[in-house]
Amino acid sequence: MTRIAVAIVNYNTIGHLRDYLATARAAGATEMVLKDNGSTDGSVEMVEREFSEVRVLDSRDNPGYGAASNQAIAVCRAPYVLLLNSDILLDPNALDVLVEHLDAHPRAAIVGPRLQNTRRLRSVTVSDPDTRRPTILLTGAAGQVGWELRRSLAPLGHVVALGRSELDLTRHERIAEIVEAVAPAAMVHFSTDYVFDGTKTTAYLEDDAPAPLGVYGSSKLAGDQAVIGAGIPYLVLRTSWVYAARGRNFLRTMLRLAHERTELAVVADQFGAPTPARLIADVTAQLLGHGRDPTGFRFPSRLNGVYNVTARGVASWYDLATAILALDPRRERQTVRHIRPITTAEYPTPARRPTNSLLDLGKLERTLGIRMPEWEAQLETVMRELPMQELA
Repeated sequence: MTRIAVAIVNYNTIGHLRDYLATARAAGATEMVLKDNGSTDGSVEMVEREFSEVRVLDSRDNPGYGAASNQAIAVCRAPYVLLLNSDILLDPNALDVLVEHLDAHPRAAIVGPRLQNTRRLRSVTVSDPDTRRPTILLTGAAGQVGWELRRSLAPLGHVVALGRSELDLTRHERIAEIVEAVAPAAMVHFSTDYVFDGTKTTAYLEDDAPAPLGVYGSSKLAGDQAVIGAGIPYLVLRTSWVYAARGRNFLRTMLRLAHERTELAVVADQFGAPTPARLIADVTAQLLGHGRDPTGFRFPSRLNGVYNVTARGVASWYDLATAILALDPRRERQTVRHIRPITTAEYPTPARRPTNSLLDLGKLERTLGIRMPEWEAQLETVMRELPMQELA
């Protein structure tokens, strides 16, 4: 029989759940995983008592069907997964019919079918993936960079994209469970210019001595050091001044304020290279792509290290704000009449920012044999990607 896992999402449907598991057991499922969304009807206790072979995930919360499904699928080790919801009755023939499809397509993949209460499994989504493609675990998938990484990493492997609702990074036991199941080949950690104090007069190199100014920079530096010292294949990618066409960031804030206020005051004595999330994601994929070969994914040790990843050029926040407003597709509707440059001292913030956030790109460009694009050109590209509703 084809190796197949059954992943079940359950909430207070103990009777259906028992029938589900009994049918899967009788059909010879290789693996059974249950994500219980906080049931109060004794479902989890029943499973632990009657189906000891079932792997039960944390049942203290209810993240919703979509997030729970992602959690269940992520820990399944079998090459094929049948995703079931316990409030949909499982026909006794369903698993057998699914296996017939799989055996007819040995390299098929099942993509979240939801079974109806019918005598036969009417449709199964199948594809013919490259079995050598690795599984890529992406955390923070709903963030600016995470959103773009879903796109850029897809050609390299199967991306398991988990946001905060699916994987809370403050719950260490959950992280260990997911990582053990996915078994990634290497780790990519995104760092920041905040690990430096900004007093250097030229761009920072990867091996310059860090000197964070606050808690954020210190925590990111601790992450850098933990990854570097873990003894695993790794990339630490330091970036700065990140923005995107979606999410909360400087670009979108400036566009909003330009249509609400008549004057804007923007810091003009801090300097960096504005970098879109799309560019960071694309470069990440390029670096990981160096680990591909005809026999499958291999991450060469020569790539291990810290890399600076930003656009080229230099700008102040004032320069960036001016450029954003000039490219605003709704410029004629702006209410702002004046952008006033101010000093850092005139705009105090809880977290101190480095005055100089420029990161040297030499190592990255030599490794990939490329020249990073200028920040102005990248900004123009992102402005064209703004959601249509914002242009109305």
